[in-house]
Order: sequence, then C-alpha cells, then structure tokens
Amino acid sequence: MRRWPLLILIGVLCLAHAAAGTPRFEVMNQTLDLGVVRPNSVTPGRFVILNTGDAPLRILSVKAHCGCTVTRLTDRIVPPGGQSHLSIKYTAGNLPEDVSKSIDLTTDDPATPKTTLYVTASVKGDIEWSPRTFALDWPVAPDFQGRITFRAADGIQPKRVYDPTGFLQAEWRALPGKDWEVLFRLPPGAAFRRVATLCVESNSQDFPLLQLPVYFQKSSPLRLTPSRVNFWVREGDRAPVRRITVARRDGQPLKVLRAEPSRDYFVVTVAQAAGETAVIELTLKDDLPPDMCDGNLHIVTDVEDVWLNISCKVVPRDGGGKGK
Repeated sequence: MRRWPLLILIGVLCLAHAAAGTPRFEVMNQTLDLGVVRPNSVTPGRFVILNTGDAPLRILSVKAHCGCTVTRLTDRIVPPGGQSHLSIKYTAGNLPEDVSKSIDLTTDDPATPKTTLYVTASVKGDIEWSPRTFALDWPVAPDFQGRITFRAADGIQPKRVYDPTGFLQAEWRALPGKDWEVLFRLPPGAAFRRVATLCVESNSQDFPLLQLPVYFQKSSPLRLTPSRVNFWVREGDRAPVRRITVARRDGQPLKVLRAEPSRDYFVVTVAQAAGETAVIELTLKDDLPPDMCDGNLHIVTDVEDVWLNISCKVVPRDGGGKGK
C-alpha cells in the first residue's frame, strides 16, 4: 500500500514536467560565410537563433575562440517560437589568407546543450604574390637569383624595392599584362645571417609596404626524417601519431636531450633518446577547435639544435576547408 503514494507522486512530477515543456535550440545557418574581405577591414554578420520548443530557451554563454571576432547577443532568453540574433564583427588580418573562426554557444536545451558556429572569410587585397617566403640553404650559389611574382590590380606598381640593411640587392621589372616581379641576389662575399627582409613599397591601398622574409639555413650534421610534419584533422577526430627519426649524417650515435614544442597543443614523446637513431613521436591534443595550428618542434641534441616545421589544420566537422 505504501507504494501507491510514491507512484502518485511520480505521476504528478511527470505531468508537471510535461506541462513545463522543453526548449529546442536551432540556428538557421551554422556557418556564416563573409565572402571576400579586405585586409584590416571590419566585416559584420549575423546568426539567427531559433527556439522551436515549447518552453523558453536560455542562452547561457557565448565564447569566440579568437579576439578578432566580437559577438553581441540581442536576447539571452528566447520564448517558444521566437528568435534571437547573434551579431558578429570580424577584423581581418593584414595578409591574404582563408580563415575559419569558431564560436561556442551553451544553452539549456537538454538535447543540444553545446553548439559550435563558424565564421569563414577569404582575405584578399589588391596585390597577390608568390612565393610568400623564401628559405635558402647556405652557402647560396654565386649565380643565385631569387624571384617573387606579383599580380596586382590596375595601376599598381612598386615605387621602391630594397633591403633596409643592404644585405640583399633587389630590383623590379614589369611583366606582360598587369604583373611584375621582384628579383634579388646576394652580394659577393656576403656573411651568413639567419634572415633578411625584402621591402616592397608600392601605391597599393592594402599593402603599401610589404616586408617579405628571406630565411637562410646552414647544412646540418643531423638528418630529420621526415623533414616536415603535416596534420589535417576533422574537428572531433583523434590526430594520428607522427614518428620522427633523428640521426647523424656520419652514422655516429647521438642523444636527444629534450624536444620543445612551440604550441601547448602539440603532444611530444621521446620514444628513443639515444643511439644511432633517436625517435620522437608527435600528435595533437584532442578537441581542438577548427583553425590553423602551425608551429615547430625545437629538438636539442648533444650535437646541435634543429627545428622541425609543423603544418597543422583542424577543419569543421561539416567539411569546411578554410583555415587561419
């Protein structure tokens, strides 16, 4: 008999919960594509948030993963059948690139408590150039000549091309159509340095002064295999483990003293520290938001220090391929 009051109480609570209803979060478009934007420009956009449930929807938090994306929410409580607008302002960087920025929303929808929204854009100016950077082995051949090709809008031409330190000798010349190119070389007897800067002044509105790095690297007694590591991971997937071997070119044994990643989301394990070949394993932390995540690994050995470049990109689960 004592079970009857308990059953009645459970029934009353169930009826009360049913009468209270449930909020349901929906968004018209999970990805907001801003299209082509100018460098350093500020572009507005808007997400429309819907409540298709039968109880008020509470938006508990809004978090943008980049300071370049500013958000403003019109209403944190959305009535049944109502909507709220999440306005954004994206500030573009000062270089051409494809970008994807993420915004996390937390609500009291029991079915979808957390949702990630994406803001994508292509930053393009009135000049494009290739290659973006140079990396040259030292010593550089005496007859070497570097070449950078520019595609520009009508009427844009360089005013001056130079290295502020005088290390590089540079000039420019016109190509057929609207294109032009910058040529540079090293003077005879140039001493080694790690980086030089090639400056290009023009009448471009977006890039009136370009500063292009030219890197130099001496031949190393060590051999890295592979010499560069790439990650391309979908959001929510586990990144693969990359295996890097370090060996001396002369075949003598070596020892890895430490391996220091430039980003805290790189997970590094020295699987074999000493011998004719050292082994390092590299992967990514789980649950990284969609974005570019390039960096490097500083490997300290008893012979010399070496750096491994890491190209890294996490793309949205829906398959979007734009990066930071």
